[in-house]
Amino acid sequence: MINRRFSPRFPLRREITLSLPEKAAQPALLLDISLGGAGILVSFSAEAGSTVYFNAQLPLSDSARDFSAQCRIATVQKLKATESHVLGLEFMNISDLHRKHLAQFVRHY
Repeated sequence: MINRRFSPRFPLRREITLSLPEKAAQPALLLDISLGGAGILVSFSAEAGSTVYFNAQLPLSDSARDFSAQCRIATVQKLKATESHVLGLEFMNISDLHRKHLAQFVRHY
């Protein structure tokens, strides 16, 4: 897979929630995160270009911080011999507070 992100990726294995329009929230596994997006593992198929909502807890030195963002699915990679997919997400809309939490995580990583 070609790295198209402009920010460095930080590996972070953590359970997250991914919400798709008109569907129930789905569990997912965060694989890595950057200032511009994230790589996640999901057990369902999704379409590149779709909008999803990402919700996670980012570990910081003193506690975990909430982080959520509206995202665009930039890439979809089906894993062989499974029903799992790796999604490359691009963060689109992030509140100032959550952008601050993400920047704190990246700075302290």
